[in-house]
Amino acid sequence: MNYHQTKAKFVRLHQKKLNWQRKRKETLIRQHPDIKVDKHSALSKYISFGSIPRNVQAVQRLVDLNIKHVISVLLPMEYSGLDEYYDTLRMNELKIFVKDHAEPSVNYLRTAVEYLLRKEILEEKVFVHCKGGRGCNGVSFSQGT
Repeated sequence: MNYHQTKAKFVRLHQKKLNWQRKRKETLIRQHPDIKVDKHSALSKYISFGSIPRNVQAVQRLVDLNIKHVISVLLPMEYSGLDEYYDTLRMNELKIFVKDHAEPSVNYLRTAVEYLLRKEILEEKVFVHCKGGRGCNGVSFSQGT
């Protein structure tokens, strides 16, 4: 297989993936019109899940949605300056150290669930994120709730 054939195959596979993602998103919107699937998904009125905010503008969007608390489900090496963004916008952050697609420790899970429950009782919104928005937070909180 030469370079052009390899590139064409890659483009076809990438296009297939994009089509699958588009169809999946459309299906989710049809099945759950109350859930926003673009940047984050709402689990309840006070809890949203998603991927890591990549810059201060993304964190600002959370603030605009009246989200003031964040649970970061990442490894320490994946943080890349998020603390600075959260501090600048006066957001509270709880760090849960979990390897992607792995189960958190019982203590971390208990801490996170208690944090979520306290914020929900106070009617304050919480955004839970991992790096990509698909692995850590889904595994962590599907087992803990």
